[in-house]
Amino acid sequence: MTIKVVPKNDTIRKQIKHPVAGKFRAQGSMDWPDDSFTARRIRDGDVTVEEQPQAEGAAEDNDAPKQTHPEAVQEPAATTSDAPSEAKASKSRSR
Repeated sequence: MTIKVVPKNDTIRKQIKHPVAGKFRAQGSMDWPDDSFTARRIRDGDVTVEEQPQAEGAAEDNDAPKQTHPEAVQEPAATTSDAPSEAKASKSRSR
C-alpha cells in the first residue's frame, strides 16, 4: 500500500528522499510506501498526507451499514423427535 505525501516546504523537498521511492519531484506529491520511514516523516511533520478525493457514491457506500439477507442467517431447526419424547416424559411424571 502506498500513501500520497507532500513535503512541507522546498527544503524538505530537496533534502529528504525515501529509501525505496526516491526523491521528490520538482513539484507536486509523491507516492511513498506505507512503512515506518513514511510514518516517521508524517509524525515529524516533514510531509503531510494528501487527501484522496472520494467518488460521490463511494463515500455513501462506506458509511452505510451492511445488511445481511435473511436467507444467509439460519436458525437451527428443532427436531420433531424431541418434542413428543418430552411430552411423554412429562405425562409419566405427573402420574
